[in-house]
This record gives sequence, structure tokens and C-alpha cells, in this order.
Amino acid sequence: MLKTDKCPGKITYAYNNCQSGILDMLLAGTICNPHNFTKSILPDNSYLIGYLQTGRVKIAYCDGVHYLTENDLLFVHKNTTCQLTFDSEKSSFGYWFVLSGKLIDSLADIYSLLNVCIRKSYVIDSIITINAILSKTNTHNYLANMDAISRYIFDLVLALYNGCEEAPPCSEDQIAQRIKHYIDNNIYNNISLNLISDHFGLTKMHIIRLFKSAYGITPMQYAISKRTDIAKALLTDTNISIKTISEMLHYSNSQHFSNSFRKLTGTSPNRFRHVSKSKLKNNA
Repeated sequence: MLKTDKCPGKITYAYNNCQSGILDMLLAGTICNPHNFTKSILPDNSYLIGYLQTGRVKIAYCDGVHYLTENDLLFVHKNTTCQLTFDSEKSSFGYWFVLSGKLIDSLADIYSLLNVCIRKSYVIDSIITINAILSKTNTHNYLANMDAISRYIFDLVLALYNGCEEAPPCSEDQIAQRIKHYIDNNIYNNISLNLISDHFGLTKMHIIRLFKSAYGITPMQYAISKRTDIAKALLTDTNISIKTISEMLHYSNSQHFSNSFRKLTGTSPNRFRHVSKSKLKNNA
């Protein structure tokens, strides 16, 4: 399905000849470190939505060259030929969805999405949810699952359309929201309280007070919880090694990651992966 020199990753869902006309998912999965991935080999009238968690991707098409970096959301319009080349010097990982139908046609038209559109956006929750729904999709539940996915596709298109920072805050709650948004957007970077303090020009104690007042936990407790949720999804939905996951989430080493994961979940990453994959297999 994908012409790459290296294993492109895991196919979560392959088109099974179910057609709703409103939204059809043709192909979906994870992709990591291939030399290239060419949009032109995909079905006619199909759109590509991608999200890069780590690494760097060069996108070459008729209008020029762009680069996709961490936390970038990608949209490629139907019948647009382009080639995605991953940086061989860096570990890269992302998600991709190939879709068609009246819904995505309408959204692309309403929001005037370009042939190739890239936005820095934290949409990993929507991406993982789509992937999880697709992993359980079959002929019998196809229409219901496409209906469920439609809302998340709308969220992704809105993220592509907006693609900008929020307006400057004028209240403590808005500052706390912006801190949360900043953590979400930098969850794959080596984020720290010092960096947050420098970014917002506030003291660390002030930041902790504002965030804890709004969310009941400190900013770094939130960051650790968020990283653990992402790790759970990666352990369940992919075969990425624990060492690579720890590197992606900027833990100092695998042991640090395992200790943190066990503290929040009560189990080791290896054990969590084994149990989660067993449950998916039994429910398939």
C-alpha cells in the first residue's frame, strides 16, 4: 500500500468496501522513518491528514517545498501529488489518515484549505481517538463508526483553519488556560517549570498558584499525567519500543519512564502493553 524503503509503521485500518458517501476512511495507521511516502499512489479524490509527533519531514509538491516538524498537523487536498521524505538523522513518528466523501469535500471548501496546509496544533487526543475507533471498525459497525469519527475530523479541520495562538489573557483563569495550552503543545519537548516561567514572564510560584487554582494540580503534575496518557496510547496502539517512547516523551532514560509510569498506573509499561493488547485481541 505504501511505497517506502523501510517499514512505514502499522496499518490500523484498510478500506473494506463500505461506502457511506458522507465520510469514508480508506486507509489509516502510524508511520515511522520511511525514506519517502508519495501521496500520488493513494486513491483518486482522497485527502491525506497527517500528524507528526517527532522528527522532521520534507514535503515536495508542484508549488514548492515545506517542512513538517513536531506537533505539526498536515492536510493534503485531493488529487494533489506530493512526496513526504522523513529526516534520516532523527527518529520520526506520526499518524496518517486517508479519507474521502461529502463531509471532507464540504469542509475543505468552506474553510478554503490549500492544496498542502500545515499548522502547529495540539490535536493528539483527537488523533488517538480516531485511531482507536478505526482499530475496532468492521463491516457491521462501519457507518456508526464513521459518524463517530466525523466530529473529530471536524476538530482537525478547525485546527488547520485556525492555526494561531489564543488572544492575550486578561484574567487568571485565562492565564491558567494558556499555560495548559502551552504544556499541551510542548508535551514532546523537554518542558520544565523554568521554561514555562520564562515563556509567560511570571514567577514559578505564581504559575503554580494560578494553575493549581484552576485545575487542582501543579503544571508539572499535569505534564506527567498527560505524558502517561500518551504513553498508554502508544503502548496499546503501536509496537514502538519502551526505550523509544521514553525518548519521545523526554524522560532521561527508560528506567525513569518506567518508574514514573508505575507510580501513576500501578503497573510497568511492559505489563500494561501485554494486558492492553490482550484485551484488544479478545475484543476483536
